[in-house]
Amino acid sequence: MTDAAPPIAPTKAQDLRRLVEARLKKRHAQERRFRLYGRVAILVALSFLAILLGRIITQGYSTFIDNQLAVQVYLDPARIDRADPTGANYDLLVAESALKMLGEVDDEYGEKSGKVREIMSNDLGFQLLKMVRDDPSLIGQTVTVKGPVKSDAALYFKGDIKRSTPPDSRKLDDEQLDWLDKLQASGAVTGGFNL
Repeated sequence: MTDAAPPIAPTKAQDLRRLVEARLKKRHAQERRFRLYGRVAILVALSFLAILLGRIITQGYSTFIDNQLAVQVYLDPARIDRADPTGANYDLLVAESALKMLGEVDDEYGEKSGKVREIMSNDLGFQLLKMVRDDPSLIGQTVTVKGPVKSDAALYFKGDIKRSTPPDSRKLDDEQLDWLDKLQASGAVTGGFNL
């Protein structure tokens, strides 16, 4: 006699096969659902990314626009010492030249030139200083400097600061807004792509 197990009856083998096939069918269905959920999750993520990028573009496109102010400045030899060109107030020279372009004259306290300096970048004065340092023979001549307007003036040109806003709720007063309009109308302020 042998201790071998009796052969499995065909009904038990068929039952086992049906169980395995049912499990496989259930497992394949789970796999299909898992793939579907993954695809839906990717689509939702891409949708949110598209919305986010759309909002960034619609709200931030104006940052790619830059407004530049060009001013012709007379480098007055009475105010610039050839021996020490760093001693002159180049920002004031630019502001007074801008006032002259606007048909205005600075008052005795320098308030108007101070208000003009609030709408133009200090970079213009630094440009003048560099030009005089590099070539002192420019003293006594008229040169053109070009640079960005200050941030509040740029916001006005982009439409973020409005005249309809009460003057005590904005940083620029009506006179400064008038000056910006005049400078833009004269072509001294130009807008372009911000590199």
